[in-house]
Amino acid sequence: MILFRADGNKEIGSGHVMRCLSIADALSDAGVKSSFVTADSSMTGVIEARGYSCQVLHSDYKDMNGELDVLLRLTSFATASGLIIDSYYATNQYLSILSGEKKTAYIDDYPVNRPVNAIINYNIYADKSEYSNGIGSPGQKLILGPGFAPLRREFQNLKASEIKDKAKEILFLAGGSDPEHAALNFAGETASHEDSLHYVIVTGAMSGDHQAVKEIADRSAGRIEVRNNVTEMRELMCASDMAVSAAGSTLYELCACHVPVINYVLADNQRLVAEGFADKGAMIFAGDVRKDTSFYSRLYTLIKELSSDKEKRTQLSQKAGELVDGSGAKRLIQELNGVLF
Repeated sequence: MILFRADGNKEIGSGHVMRCLSIADALSDAGVKSSFVTADSSMTGVIEARGYSCQVLHSDYKDMNGELDVLLRLTSFATASGLIIDSYYATNQYLSILSGEKKTAYIDDYPVNRPVNAIINYNIYADKSEYSNGIGSPGQKLILGPGFAPLRREFQNLKASEIKDKAKEILFLAGGSDPEHAALNFAGETASHEDSLHYVIVTGAMSGDHQAVKEIADRSAGRIEVRNNVTEMRELMCASDMAVSAAGSTLYELCACHVPVINYVLADNQRLVAEGFADKGAMIFAGDVRKDTSFYSRLYTLIKELSSDKEKRTQLSQKAGELVDGSGAKRLIQELNGVLF
């Protein structure tokens, strides 16, 4: 059994837990059981709905060292063959203690070595040259690059949709919690213009702005549609002519769907991802919503320009599909075989 230690809440969003669930699903396909441990109960329902048990530590997710005594005494810890840790708050001391007890893999979004048996960094910018500071465990395995992006089963081996002369269906995504109110601000910006585009704005399960966005949509004469806590994301992505998304794990799903994307930054840890896809010619980077007072007006201009540029959308679609084919979780499990189980 593999034990996952990950958190999700309104402050940090749901991405850490969701990508761990994708890995757990791939483990299940390989005949390996999984269980989860979280600091609080924010994601318990989501985890259990996917068929996995979840124990709550009732701890501070920002102080992982403080949870060690409780974690080490859990029956699930004792019976696990290996651990997969996914949290920015895991210190080197924390990881060193755990990897001294069990074979441990760490999922990271920063190209920095850590004292564990395997590092998983599937990000577009991940490079082996960054992992040379000497603090890794002997024989440490590096699993790097977008070919290992752990997407859900439904994103495997999708075919590209036809690129239309003019895009009409625009999908807007701001993640699970949207702490910068990007969906609300975007709805306000699009409502202030007149065009023939149809906008589908998705608000996450932990967003507090859904009702406010819906009120704007209700006054838009059908131009703006709002969805909350979407479960059929693949279908929504594949039905879109282009998408605007925060630079989280969702970008890899959009790549697997071959969707032309304009990405943007909501948090510091997203910048390398956003710029990495832009550098590869797979997406357009619109900037940081927190640092640009004219961001939304400029974003609207980018959308209008890209919606009329079939050649550019074709290039973005093709490059995105080349980078991510949706089978990363399966490859990831193959690499972990012999390391954690």
